[in-house]
Amino acid sequence: MRVTAVTATVVVLSAIAHLVGGAPVDASTLVAGSLIVLPSVFVVSRRRLSFRTLSLLLLSGQVVLHHVFTAAGRHHEAEAISLWSPGMAGAHLVATGITAMWLTRGERLLWAVWSWLSRAVAAAIRLPSPAGPASPPRPRGQRRGSRARRGLVSAASRRGPPWIVSFRAAVSG
Repeated sequence: MRVTAVTATVVVLSAIAHLVGGAPVDASTLVAGSLIVLPSVFVVSRRRLSFRTLSLLLLSGQVVLHHVFTAAGRHHEAEAISLWSPGMAGAHLVATGITAMWLTRGERLLWAVWSWLSRAVAAAIRLPSPAGPASPPRPRGQRRGSRARRGLVSAASRRGPPWIVSFRAAVSG
């Protein structure tokens, strides 16, 4: 999902900047640009992206796609240097910064919602303990008894034939 969102953002941001510059971009060039940007975004986006990494990815993608869109279209000669004018460079930097901030915060928000939902669903489907209800609390002054006595009591309660055999013998006899 991250790869798709970042790739689409790079391509759309580049296409909008190109359109604002006065040069149209056809659909086949957008697809080609997406296929050029996608592998690099895939390699970088395996983990959550920091603001700095995302900004560099968006900016470098815009530069590459500017050259792709310029080469694919029929532009006048001033278009080739318009990326390097101070106004165009400033617009690219501002758009990149705002977009990187939106994507970074949006991903953080999505992870927070996912975490909350997964905890809510886990709590909703949590089954009761198979051990049954807890034993009642002992009064404060009462002690449990020594370890040896508890071991003796538990061993004594397990002596003899299994209860089913005793039950059958009592019923049939």
